[in-house]
Amino acid sequence: MDVTWSLSGGGSKGAAKQVTLNAAAVDVAALKTAPSGLSASAAKVKNSVKVQLKNGGSAPLLVGDAVAARSRPEDSCVGSGPQVLLQPGETLVDTRPGLLSKSMQVWAAAFSGPKQCKWVQVRRRN
Repeated sequence: MDVTWSLSGGGSKGAAKQVTLNAAAVDVAALKTAPSGLSASAAKVKNSVKVQLKNGGSAPLLVGDAVAARSRPEDSCVGSGPQVLLQPGETLVDTRPGLLSKSMQVWAAAFSGPKQCKWVQVRRRN
């Protein structure tokens, strides 16, 4: 499936620019639910907490939520399902309302399939 949309003013001389997104197959067997190389940071932004989750490993990671918490979240990691296929070197930014303290760690919902996931603790860099 390909999705195409137009961005106004994105082309030369203010003309609309077309952008196409091509779907690619994901090798579910290659997905890791506890990949090495994950790092995270969390920062207070007004009344919210911004979490940045970076995949520094060599394998892609299928991620749902990324939240800052003192202990493993009690709710299901499935949430609204997988959101991002985080390739090596890419960073996911997840901003949610809430408080932040120095004792909080980042927890990411790592998926190995559409409904199979587990919470993975990622140490904060800051």
